[in-house]
Amino acid sequence: MNQVDKEYVISDSSVNTHGFRLLTDGYILDEFAKNPIGYYMHNRDAGVLVRWTELKKKGDKVIGYPNINPSHPRAAQTIEEINNGFLNAASVGHIVIIDSTDDLSLKLPGQTGPTVTKWFNRECSLVDIPSNKNSLCLYDAKGDVINLNLFAQKGNFLSAQNNVDDNLDIEALLKAAIKDNDISPEVAQSLRKQYQNKPGRLQLLLKDFSKMRVDYLMSFDYDQLDKNGLLAELKEKYLQGFQQKFYKQFGKDHKSVEGQTSGKGTDIKSEIKRLKEFAIKNKDIDPEVANMMEANFKDDPEKLKKLFQDAPKERIDFLMDRPWDKLDKEGLLEELKQKYLQGFKQKYLENFGVHYKQ
Repeated sequence: MNQVDKEYVISDSSVNTHGFRLLTDGYILDEFAKNPIGYYMHNRDAGVLVRWTELKKKGDKVIGYPNINPSHPRAAQTIEEINNGFLNAASVGHIVIIDSTDDLSLKLPGQTGPTVTKWFNRECSLVDIPSNKNSLCLYDAKGDVINLNLFAQKGNFLSAQNNVDDNLDIEALLKAAIKDNDISPEVAQSLRKQYQNKPGRLQLLLKDFSKMRVDYLMSFDYDQLDKNGLLAELKEKYLQGFQQKFYKQFGKDHKSVEGQTSGKGTDIKSEIKRLKEFAIKNKDIDPEVANMMEANFKDDPEKLKKLFQDAPKERIDFLMDRPWDKLDKEGLLEELKQKYLQGFKQKYLENFGVHYKQ
């Protein structure tokens, strides 16, 4: 092999092009060091191009030096490109995620996805552009592929994959998902074939379809939902979201308990105040936490506005991450039922093996 005297940054804790980040402190270097190979542009079919040496953590970076495989067809070209400054980047591939979090305190500016707190990679390629959106592939600890789009939106998706129940009725799961408009019969047929021996994985995937359906409904304003006959579905699946839409449209809650001025046409400070009051009133956020957020983001009103907008959904995610027994013990089942009936039904089915009947 041909040693190249050039130090490469294999990874750091910055936000990548997918919106999440990999913490250097949580990198399991010893795992990669067992077989520190890499390819050209993540192309495994072309054969191993590089073996990394002198791997180590240096501050917030993971660094290494490339040894180029002399038998590789592009060995000479690679060495020339490196020495002439045309191939300056390394990119980790086949990333195995052990743990991740959506903790706001760990998020950096521009970070839209989770923070990966424990991970390792099985290869590291030489590339022209790092964090290539077409090359990254994530895996869980069991070796199953993680849906990158879902993971980049929600880190809990990963940790949930490590706790699946494979003693489930696939037909019951699919029937419920179709009934709730989360998937079509055609999609159900495809999923039935793909997950016939993995009902636990199917259940997790259907939960994500359910969340995506709610996100789809929430993407419309009140008038659009009304016009398309979707208000009732949103109200049943995500009462909190329906309340938000109603409140913004009419300036009062859907039970007409309070009269408020409409949020339309107000400045951002008024909108933040309205969103904050709504989140506190509906117990989506603790008043002290809300005040702390205001203090921390007083110079970034758009960020603050989004945090308060997202508070109801974050609360739902918090409730959905807890098992039935904990929700029952902590007196949170009724809150989940009121705010996200579909999620309550899912947990009811998981816990009792039968569908919830109102």
